[in-house]
Amino acid sequence: MGSKGELLEALKFVERGQIHAVVDRSLPLAEARDALLATHAGEEALSHEHGAPARLVAPGRRGFQWVKWVVRVEALTEPDLGEIVAIHTSSLSPAGRGQ
Repeated sequence: MGSKGELLEALKFVERGQIHAVVDRSLPLAEARDALLATHAGEEALSHEHGAPARLVAPGRRGFQWVKWVVRVEALTEPDLGEIVAIHTSSLSPAGRGQ
């Protein structure tokens, strides 16, 4: 991380998926302020299939961007350029444009 006193730019949510691959998704700080880490749906604890132990709930983002199996949250002091590429390339296909 950067030096003490740097402003936060984004939060990165890191998952450990079913095949033990590490996947991450970042949200700019302005969006991360509205995000939640869910451990329950109603009164029920999340099942593994629905993202236990914690699942990112990101209002305004498509469902596939709601990271399941969150095991770590990292504070970033610079924008995550990989996230910018992922957002723009997912919008190139008809499915990414909601068609």
